[in-house]
Amino acid sequence: MHSCRASHILRPIALLLLACLPTFPGSAQTTDGEATDAPLVSRMRLSVRDSQIRVSWEEAEAPVAEYLVYRAGQPITSETVGEAIHVGTVDGSERAYMDSVAEPGDYYYAVVAVDPDGTAHPIIVPDRNASDRPVTIESVATPAEGAARVVRLDWALVERNERTAIEISLVADREGRTVAVYRSTRALSTTGDLEHATLVGKVDSGTAQLIDLPVPGVEYYYAALDVETLLSGRNAIHPGENATLDPAEIPLERAAEIRVPERIAGATIAGVRRAPLPLLDLQYRLTTGRRLRDPRALVPRPTAVDPETEQRISELLERTGVRRGVEPAPAVLAEDRLPEPQGAEYTLRTIIDGPFRRRAWEEAIVQLENYFTLPLPPDLAARAHFYRAQAYYFTGERQQAILEFVLAREHHYVEVRSWLDHLLSPAR
Repeated sequence: MHSCRASHILRPIALLLLACLPTFPGSAQTTDGEATDAPLVSRMRLSVRDSQIRVSWEEAEAPVAEYLVYRAGQPITSETVGEAIHVGTVDGSERAYMDSVAEPGDYYYAVVAVDPDGTAHPIIVPDRNASDRPVTIESVATPAEGAARVVRLDWALVERNERTAIEISLVADREGRTVAVYRSTRALSTTGDLEHATLVGKVDSGTAQLIDLPVPGVEYYYAALDVETLLSGRNAIHPGENATLDPAEIPLERAAEIRVPERIAGATIAGVRRAPLPLLDLQYRLTTGRRLRDPRALVPRPTAVDPETEQRISELLERTGVRRGVEPAPAVLAEDRLPEPQGAEYTLRTIIDGPFRRRAWEEAIVQLENYFTLPLPPDLAARAHFYRAQAYYFTGERQQAILEFVLAREHHYVEVRSWLDHLLSPAR
């Protein structure tokens, strides 16, 4: 009698404890609460850039031949996955897919694994291999289609804070857009000329004014382009419209003028020396025209040792079991293997598919330097640092490579860690 009562009391407690146990990979719960051992991806994430949706995930623990990506206008479940739209299939080694939609709206996604036998497992676990919240696409227009066109660009010398400055004013055919203003000592007639230009700043196409304080005594040409038009890769500079034909210059005599009151707190100012020459902000080598390096601190360079010392170091490493590291191969991130990139991603892809894949490291460094003149979002900047780090590594600039890998580590920790472990290994 007592044992029967105890079983009635203990059974609900046991069921409660089982319900509280964590769900481990390989034994997830489906939308109806049942456990499953089907191969499932995890940590599925959605991000939106322009009219494209990036679906990314962590790979399934079991072997997978390929992944099927589905889209729907409502949450996808195990029962409704058959009604969802199959938008794409990727290899089992991939961890992302880029989708483009035809019209604005809210969209849900799910990723289904196919095992090596060719069997698909349409098991849906919310917030694991399916999104429980939608992503919203407000417009399907391409970035270039929604960009503003600068139809007039002027400059004038003005006085600002007791200094002579150059005021840039522009007229655009659309408000609410971001316009990038570039400055160069050379006339700007094509987007290729921006290699030798400096990004002065970004303004709203409605505000349309920008104050520049360049080095006096130097002639400058200006160009203004919508950011998205610039990133489209097309020639968007039209001299006389969005690029100045006549150079602007702050005369040295005006820059040297002293503009101070004659008396301060009742004391007469005397013996005030004239303003010194301004600091010349050189960004390119005068002899070659190539861009100078970033003015950042470098890790101390290693010092070569004589052959006998090198031999002793090798013997000590042999005794400790430490081996010389294997030379790594150039690596491309999963995000940069997706098809049909747009905007700034397209520009980065041209560098990866061009000098980076050809292992023309010096050329890759130059092109990446130019790429950083664009207004990049943090994730794209981190990817560019990752590739520039490798280019520096293969040119022997290991200290500079370390700094570049550190700048990419926040967004690509796993990929960067192996490189830093190699570079900082005591066996190096």
